[in-house]
Amino acid sequence: MAVMTGERQTVDHGATTGRPVVIAIANQKGGCGKTTTTLALGAALAERGRRVLLIDLDPQNALTRGVGLDPGRLGLTTREVLYDGDSLADAAVEGSSPNVWVVPATLRMVRADLELSAMRGGDVRLREATAALTGFDYVLLDCPPSLGALTGNALAAARHLIIPVDSEPWALDTIDQLFEQADEIRRYVNRRLRLLGVLLTRYRTRGAASQQVAEMARERWAAELFTTTIRDSTKAVEAAIAGCDVIRWAPRSPLAHDYRALAAEVETRVDAV
Repeated sequence: MAVMTGERQTVDHGATTGRPVVIAIANQKGGCGKTTTTLALGAALAERGRRVLLIDLDPQNALTRGVGLDPGRLGLTTREVLYDGDSLADAAVEGSSPNVWVVPATLRMVRADLELSAMRGGDVRLREATAALTGFDYVLLDCPPSLGALTGNALAAARHLIIPVDSEPWALDTIDQLFEQADEIRRYVNRRLRLLGVLLTRYRTRGAASQQVAEMARERWAAELFTTTIRDSTKAVEAAIAGCDVIRWAPRSPLAHDYRALAAEVETRVDAV
């Protein structure tokens, strides 16, 4: 079920003229649901009437493929935005849900850590690009599973940070390094950056390990932990294979319900800051 053609169209900015809320979705651990969360949260926010731009910052381009785009047949991508100064609006294509657009990624960004560090202002290229952006309510940044230059660019551009944590043993052990990087960027580059919340993903309601991780997370982060928990579901994989988000693929599924609840909680938290 391919739900988009990948044909590039001009972004209609509509009535939204203010600065968008920029949210980085990051964790250096792979398999914790960053891309699924970016896609589904974006679609759920769009259902709430928001105009959403998703930016794929991962050279593995799972988000790009997750909306049905062929990474081998792309025009402008995140690479051109970061390296050449092309605008995000020019690079955006229609996503798999109404009111969602995507800036795709390419494997050619695999050397970004070396290349961006050699560029003047290479650590804030994405911040400069998002500063010029209008026409969207939210911009969601899907970060790679690393703490390199691409994640650094996302944290330098973002107003908020969401950290997905899969509900498995040792999943919490990797978070401290991300907090350290975020603190350093907040101190020296982006004083506006704030943690919006830690999100438990792939939660198994009957799994003892998931319950244990959830309890540890509540003790560790208290108010920073989202009330919403994302349940484990094969619908995430099915949607990715189909080239769309889970909100559109399985709108009545428990997973879609969870992401709609997350969207409501995200908006409440953003409004409270």
